[in-house]
Amino acid sequence: MELTQKKKALLPQVEFFKELTPRLMDVLLNNAFEINFQSGQFIFHRDEAADHFYIVLRGSVAVGIYPDRHGPHKIQTLHDGDLLGWSWIVPPYQWRFDAMAQVPTRLLAMEGKRIRQECEKDHELGHEIFKKVAYALAGRLEGARFQLLDVYGLSEEKTRRFI
Repeated sequence: MELTQKKKALLPQVEFFKELTPRLMDVLLNNAFEINFQSGQFIFHRDEAADHFYIVLRGSVAVGIYPDRHGPHKIQTLHDGDLLGWSWIVPPYQWRFDAMAQVPTRLLAMEGKRIRQECEKDHELGHEIFKKVAYALAGRLEGARFQLLDVYGLSEEKTRRFI
C-alpha cells in the first residue's frame, strides 16, 4: 500500500525518522510501503531472505526463535515506532530470528536492497541508517541478556562477579 502525503507528514514523529533531514526521509520513503499482519501471523522466519526492514506503526511484534518442537523463545517485544529487522544490512542478508505479530499490526516496510544501494551512494544516509540499526542491535542484545538471566535463574548481582 503506497503512502499518502498525509501519512508521510506524520512519520517525522516516529522515533526512527527523528533527526533525519527531509532529503534523507524522502530517500527512505520512496522505497517504502505499508503492510498489515494479523495476530499470530509471522512477518518473517529465520534463514529466509531479509529483503526488507520495518518500522512498527501500530501493534506489537514478538522477536525470537520459534522452533517446531521446543516452543517459542521470545527475546523482545517491539511496539509503535520500533525498528524491526537488521539482517537486511549484514551479509548474507538472511533473518537471524523469527518475528510474529502479537496483535493486528501495521508496519512500514522498506526495501532493504535499494536502501543498501542508496547508502553506498550517499554516505550521510549510510551513517544515519547504521547509527539507527546499531541502536536497535544494542536493544536486541540487551533483550537476549535478560532472557539468558531468566533461563539460567541468574540475577544481575551474580552476573557482575564474572566481569
